Amino acid sequence: MKHRVPLGLIALAAALAVPLSEARAQDSITITSPTAGDVWEVGSTEQITWETTLTDVTIRYSTDDGATWTPITATVDSTSADWLSFPWQVPDQPSTTCKIHIEGYTAGEAPTDSGTFEIRAASDGGGDDGGDDDDGGGCAAITRAPGLSALTLLAGLALFRRRR
Repeated sequence: MKHRVPLGLIALAAALAVPLSEARAQDSITITSPTAGDVWEVGSTEQITWETTLTDVTIRYSTDDGATWTPITATVDSTSADWLSFPWQVPDQPSTTCKIHIEGYTAGEAPTDSGTFEIRAASDGGGDDGGDDDDGGGCAAITRAPGLSALTLLAGLALFRRRR
């Protein structure tokens, strides 16, 4: 005995069914920080920020342009205080080819990498260089750019001191 199913029910069932591949195509993650060209200093706390349609993610970093990944956190979910903005203490791994990778925690949905950024060794914090300045502390570093003569540099310094 054959059972007949009305064509309208078949069409309705097909319209309501969303294949898993389509559901995943709708998931998205956009990393908003860091961005390509950013420079983060070793030991500083920086905010990794993102926008997403997901409710939980995992975060990793790479210092070799994505060849290997190191976990930052196993999971951050939408109920966490760190959701969409995770504070990260930058590791002591200077590199010019760093990336952040964020993907869905449950099944690796919407894997996304940041642009390439730099982790730079911490600066020494400056301090007095022994110069005779009367600005109450701290000195600005002066570096001669290629092609800039010492005379031009001294003239610029004289103008700077006169304006103060």
